[in-house]
Amino acid sequence: MVISIKFLHLEIIDGEIPKWPVMTCFKDWEFSSFLPPSRIRVPNAQQPAFSFAPSEIISSIRARDVYCRITGHNTGTDVAHIISRAEKEWFENSGIRHWNWEKNLSKTSLLEDQANLMLLRADGQRAFDNKYLVLYPKDLSGFYVHMLHYTSDLSVLNHNSKTHPLFNCQPKFLYARFAWALFPLITGFLDTSVEKEVISIAENGQRSIITARKIETKRRYSQNSSQGTAMSEARSEGNAQENDNPSDSEDTRLDKMPKAELEKQRP
Repeated sequence: MVISIKFLHLEIIDGEIPKWPVMTCFKDWEFSSFLPPSRIRVPNAQQPAFSFAPSEIISSIRARDVYCRITGHNTGTDVAHIISRAEKEWFENSGIRHWNWEKNLSKTSLLEDQANLMLLRADGQRAFDNKYLVLYPKDLSGFYVHMLHYTSDLSVLNHNSKTHPLFNCQPKFLYARFAWALFPLITGFLDTSVEKEVISIAENGQRSIITARKIETKRRYSQNSSQGTAMSEARSEGNAQENDNPSDSEDTRLDKMPKAELEKQRP
């Protein structure tokens, strides 16, 4: 698999290249409700006809999606959060909560909205929460899987493949999730000794631009932002029987599966 890397080259003004201050962590990123053109042109999510109590939300998402939105697999699935539970504080403070379909959720249930949930196969959910993949609208028809890190199965079968319809999923949440997954990729840049301009956030919330070489790591990422957040449930008896050797790792088990069987899981 070939992953292309693109660089942004700023226009030279008066013989100098302007500096672009860098935000160093998702926690400090300010969400804008004005989405990039690529995300406005995709089909808009439809508000669900019915609302559900938090206790019913898992069953409602399973009934809505039926099978994994990436692979089309209908066993071994989990209900995954688009915006991670680990970012609950950011979700509350950024104002993005107003894009929930259900406006009366309590603070403890803000992330348990149909707009923020989708059904994924367990390995796809882990890759999603570990920032291995993002969902990007490459054309007018919908979203595509783009792998940021190689995995032995998902990368080969699903990189650049179109997802199944993302029913009721809020495009603004998908955009925020895209940004969340990209922030760790700037670690190498922040670690270089090259002088750079970054946006600094004071304890009182005031923002300023500072020039620095080495960036301290303590404010780069939100606490626990890399932890998995799907609402994992017990596997069905039939799904448990799919693993012939429970001691095998997930990668080993998938490597043993015939290629033809894996290809059936592509959309």
